[in-house]
Amino acid sequence: TFTTSTVASTVHTVTATTGGNTGVTPNITTQAGPATKYLVTSDDYSPVAGATVNISAQLADQYDNPVATENESVAWTFSGAGGTVNSTPTLTNVSGIATTTFTTSSTVGTDHTVTATTGGNTGVTPTITTQADSPVRPTPHPTRPDAH
Repeated sequence: TFTTSTVASTVHTVTATTGGNTGVTPNITTQAGPATKYLVTSDDYSPVAGATVNISAQLADQYDNPVATENESVAWTFSGAGGTVNSTPTLTNVSGIATTTFTTSSTVGTDHTVTATTGGNTGVTPTITTQADSPVRPTPHPTRPDAH
């Protein structure tokens, strides 16, 4: 019995030896399994309150290998008061990735998560927490020589 790796695209060969005879299999390449979930990410987990972030959902198998399935309709929902998903549903592309944008609450310290769902496949971002805007520093004025 031979068990392959759980990582897609891993190439294996099996060598058998008995007596003075040796044989090697052709390459055995692992493939992604069927989609079981989404791996959902944000391009920013600490945005300024009221900011818009980009959200991406990759279809994946049970071992987190990407699953390339096109035209899956992804419904987007979120947790946390005051946010807005800007486009739902969206479709997965040829690589199995769907995207949307999410506008966070304008209240500092609000925690959000964004969920992608297609049928029985779902996934949730790590927590996105709104932050205060960075204070603007005044532009220094050049010193003026004293007039004498």
